[in-house]
Amino acid sequence: MLEKNEVYKVDLDIMNPDTGELHRISGTHEVSKKYYSIKNLTSRINSMNLFEIQEQICKSSKDIRIFRILLEMADKQNEIRISNIGKLAKDLDVSRQKLTTFLKSTEEVRPDRLTIKLDTGVYMVNPMVFTGKRIRSNEQREEAQMIWKEQLSDLENI
Repeated sequence: MLEKNEVYKVDLDIMNPDTGELHRISGTHEVSKKYYSIKNLTSRINSMNLFEIQEQICKSSKDIRIFRILLEMADKQNEIRISNIGKLAKDLDVSRQKLTTFLKSTEEVRPDRLTIKLDTGVYMVNPMVFTGKRIRSNEQREEAQMIWKEQLSDLENI
């Protein structure tokens, strides 16, 4: 992260051509440049982390498909809600055990978790890595990031 401040100071002498009187004008101009960590950007994906997570979780093209479909399911709270895991597994053409194992791996991948299990069938997607298409404002993204940090803190205190 780089923060850079530049200050330009200007002093000018102005002469009235009729009277020859001199007037001094002074001013400053400040330029501030800030570069933030990629994790703090509020874009849809942090591709470096997302691809690293995908590389760790996905072992086949079927896993990549599951990965994509699960992320597409994220709602405006950046949560994936699975009301019937058996039906979802059937729709994805995988066994229930395979889907359960896959979901568990999304919680365990490091250095960044992809998901946190909030409740039975409810997973929050890490908004520092991916925000779903249903999150349409920076306010919703920031709210999801705050909730994520709270949930992560609660998990670490257990």
